Amino acid sequence: MIRNGFTINKCDKYVYSKIIRNACINVCLYVDDMLILRTNIRVIKSTKNMLCNNFDKNLGVADVILEIKITRPDEISLSQTHYVDKMIERFKEHENKGNQIIFPTHPLSQEYRN
Repeated sequence: MIRNGFTINKCDKYVYSKIIRNACINVCLYVDDMLILRTNIRVIKSTKNMLCNNFDKNLGVADVILEIKITRPDEISLSQTHYVDKMIERFKEHENKGNQIIFPTHPLSQEYRN
């Protein structure tokens, strides 16, 4: 990334930024996930080409990153309902094996029980 003109974010070493002709592009990395944010579509295409040439990575449109589902009908929306559903299923499997699940309590959680 550095060889291609990106700089490392001072607050998060997994975020790289680059400015090309008044267009800013950010590449956020997390283990095997990557999110590319841009202000110019030509810049994102050239960045994807650079990444494809240097890494064996599928760079399609992001639909889930860090267990957050991304949808784009007219505007971008973020959701974790699929993650919650997955956790509920995991807890059901755990209970079916005869294990007890203990959930931590929080003083504010009382108001959400109704």
